[in-house]
Amino acid sequence: MTKGWSGWGAMAGLLLAVLFVTYTMAPEVRRASFWGDGWQEKPLVDRVSVLPADALPSLREGLSDHHFISKVVPARNAEYVIKDIQQAIEDVPQEVRDLVFDRLVGIYLVEGLAQSEHSDNLGMAFEVQGFWRQHVGTVILIDRNQTDQSANEAMAGMEYVPSQDYRGMAVAPRLARRGENDRVTTLRYVLLHEFGHLIDFERDIVSRWFSYDEAHADCAFACLSWINPQRHRYSRSLDAALDQVRSGNHDEYVRSLPDTFKHLENSNFPSLYATTMPAEDFAESFAMYVHTVLMRRPWELTLRQNGTIVSELGSCFTDGRCRDKRDYFDRFFAEARR
Repeated sequence: MTKGWSGWGAMAGLLLAVLFVTYTMAPEVRRASFWGDGWQEKPLVDRVSVLPADALPSLREGLSDHHFISKVVPARNAEYVIKDIQQAIEDVPQEVRDLVFDRLVGIYLVEGLAQSEHSDNLGMAFEVQGFWRQHVGTVILIDRNQTDQSANEAMAGMEYVPSQDYRGMAVAPRLARRGENDRVTTLRYVLLHEFGHLIDFERDIVSRWFSYDEAHADCAFACLSWINPQRHRYSRSLDAALDQVRSGNHDEYVRSLPDTFKHLENSNFPSLYATTMPAEDFAESFAMYVHTVLMRRPWELTLRQNGTIVSELGSCFTDGRCRDKRDYFDRFFAEARR
């Protein structure tokens, strides 16, 4: 019996050692101990600031772990952007603010966020975990240099489409109502997308062990697009088109836009970016649902070829393209309101 207990003790000690090593080897910014717990007492608008200088080294380490060539630095001259982010937060529906309140560690302004060879990111969310690898919260980074755009201009970048005529193709994006095509609207939509990631991290909606091969009990959202072969095939076709952008082959990508739009129209994906992976599908779906259903703002892409309209896309939550996802989020928010 003594040997049995000692064996269990040895296994428990080994487990604790493994947890200790994996926790301490993680970049500091991904550890709950780095951020403390004071953030939980602050109003959301008071959790917006420039990235603390002492977070920079481990942030760069964390970004390099995700294959980004990072030139990130704390933002300069960011006071006006902080005010706009605070306004964007206040404009978000209260029920969304309630959903993120307990898990939003902070929103930090940087420059040069996750700058890879071919793209820049306006925003990014990463998970903070405790010693037991449990979810504790989410940190959101916003690139100050990318925020000086109108909402419609920023939308073109989000969707990888040319807003000006290029090889006879042009896309008119519309994310804002008249009089709202400003930085606050840009930031609000970006925050909604990152809030989607926060909710996913907290609830493990798109399981870390997600399998593309078969439906299972915990893939309720992901199964809507990523298990059904008729839906999933569009994600592969669309992601193949986006690969042209990532590789710098813009001419080929632009030429394929009419087919790309047709694929999207026939799918239940809310946007082009949503087709890249299940986690981005959830974040994009969350953002678009809140923006177009709860807030009643527009989301439109109008494709012109040689000046003639060849395709018009609206929010899939209001034009019926993704009724299953509309039902999912209707239930999601109904439960959140209880």
